[in-house]
Amino acid sequence: MLYETLDSVLEQTYANIEIVVCDDASPGFEGSEVETYIAGRNRGNISNVNIIANGTNAGTVKNLNRGVSAAKGVFLKVIAGDDLFASPDVCAVQIKYLKEHPEANLVVGNIVECDNRMNPVSMSGFLLKNDQDPLFRNRKALLRYLVRKGQKALATQAICFRKAFFDENGLYDERFRLIEDLPMAIRIAENGEKIGYLNLPCVKHRGSGVGISTSNDAFDVRKLRYYEDLEQFYVISLTPLKRIVGSAFVRMRRGVCRFRIEYCKLNPPTLRNKLKTILKYLPHLAYYALTKTNRVFFYLRG
Repeated sequence: MLYETLDSVLEQTYANIEIVVCDDASPGFEGSEVETYIAGRNRGNISNVNIIANGTNAGTVKNLNRGVSAAKGVFLKVIAGDDLFASPDVCAVQIKYLKEHPEANLVVGNIVECDNRMNPVSMSGFLLKNDQDPLFRNRKALLRYLVRKGQKALATQAICFRKAFFDENGLYDERFRLIEDLPMAIRIAENGEKIGYLNLPCVKHRGSGVGISTSNDAFDVRKLRYYEDLEQFYVISLTPLKRIVGSAFVRMRRGVCRFRIEYCKLNPPTLRNKLKTILKYLPHLAYYALTKTNRVFFYLRG
């Protein structure tokens, strides 16, 4: 998957690209092989390659911050090692927007949601005509939208940043281990950052159960750390905003996270203990079922 991702970077038409590969202690990762692969396919627009290999797994957020800190360019794009840029001109188009709009520190596009073979399934993101939509001028409306409807609208991999953005707003929040984009999206909206938007696909996201967060097994014990992060997102990022995004929403959704955590930790996982935990969080589960019907069907398919 990593080499597919690298191919989508190497085919970019932008003229001056620095590639920073930040590996988070993946088994069998060989930085020298990656460097050789890039060198053999460099069409002259790759100006620098920086391979960072962590000795121990630091988690998504810290690993991402290491890569961001190491990058030397004026503009910065992030892509995970199992996703692809949607087209060869993604970097060029987004950077062109930022050059023409000096008031914006970031520009975001849409996400092509794919299956595990990278066949397109659906499109997510703001899905608006352009960045003149009233949503971008109303901080409270934007926060409500990001929290309740468009949690993928400011996904890290759909964004092109000015590197200066991180000097002014800080890096990704390391109080979280796996979740980087949701807390950053809230910070962007809270700080009143000008959001540039292009109604075009920017990244192909490999989903349908490939990663931990996209697995449709709701009680996969590997998701425990993700659920703990998600609960902290409701506590740290959303509780201070509950009057804007909805007190009941924050309380009920945090309860669903707590239910998932307790259910994954059941010892022993007997039918009695399962039913007891379900009954304890029944109001939260009912709220989730009524407000996230599509997600419920997603888990039922698992």
